[in-house]
Amino acid sequence: MHGVRLGNNKTTSTIAAASASKDYLLEVQKILARLDHQVVDRMIDVIWNGYENGRTLFLFGNGGSAALASHFAGLGPIEASGFPFEAQEPFDVIVNATSTSTHGQPLRLPEGIADASTFVYDMAYGPAARAFLEHAQSHGARASDGLGMLVEQAAESYRLWRGQRPPTREVLAELRARAS
Repeated sequence: MHGVRLGNNKTTSTIAAASASKDYLLEVQKILARLDHQVVDRMIDVIWNGYENGRTLFLFGNGGSAALASHFAGLGPIEASGFPFEAQEPFDVIVNATSTSTHGQPLRLPEGIADASTFVYDMAYGPAARAFLEHAQSHGARASDGLGMLVEQAAESYRLWRGQRPPTREVLAELRARAS
């Protein structure tokens, strides 16, 4: 029996990984070149102004949120808290980054954490996020689900694969209409 030796698997894997890494970095460079730097500057200004004016963000998470928050410790006080806790005053933005909504488990906002000046965002979307968002709205907060984020991520992936970015505003409107 005769066979053909195709080469060292480690070498082949290393070459493939290097090629994929190079392709990825080239794509990142293309994306960075297309960025509207004025928009990025405005976003940074908004975030920085929020910081300078003492704006607050509360991120509900399952452990990773405390690690994420630690990256911002140089900007000022960072607090991590488990449940239950009492808010001293309402937060400006609250993000539900837990899986509670997708598992149908209610995540109740502690008293005092939200009011009419608070914006609440659930990374889940559709009926799964409804209970959390309605609870936030019962505290007077403005609220939104993660469908927009899903659509924008899908559009960017589509652009990477197909070279054309779909019209996300229309797609999001259609999805919202179908869900009603």
